[in-house]
Amino acid sequence: MTTKDAALAALRTAAKCCAAAASGLIADAKHVSMSLDPQSTHKLNDAAAACALVIAGLVSSVRENQSAPRDAGTEAALVGCITNVARPTSGLVADVRTIIPNVRDSMEKNNLNNSSQAVTESLRKMMDVMNALKEADGHMEVDEALENYKAALADLDYAII
Repeated sequence: MTTKDAALAALRTAAKCCAAAASGLIADAKHVSMSLDPQSTHKLNDAAAACALVIAGLVSSVRENQSAPRDAGTEAALVGCITNVARPTSGLVADVRTIIPNVRDSMEKNNLNNSSQAVTESLRKMMDVMNALKEADGHMEVDEALENYKAALADLDYAII
């Protein structure tokens, strides 16, 4: 197994973890949205739908790349999907963080906080793995993905403050 193969395997694993964490946050956000005011409900549902769309694409791309790990087309598609995941996913996290103070149930608040943190950590891990892939392979698509992840994580750090 080459360094690039190992980096791609780690990327697929990180993508799966990100998809799982994001799916959990989407479910928690949809559940909580029913108890919010109409404007917050609409905002949260829109963010959840946008995130769900890119996560579905990511899962599909991971499957395709897993079945043909050395195919340049599936590799490029995977990196492209990963590039597209950062903004909608971090957007959902930011929206969830803004509505947490409006959630009355302490258990739901705790679930939202934990899910948001899991997604944030999975995005950070994805960026670390993208850096490893860049070192192993160094193609331009990885640079674009890294820029998207850096911007998304900066937005999340700003949202925390």
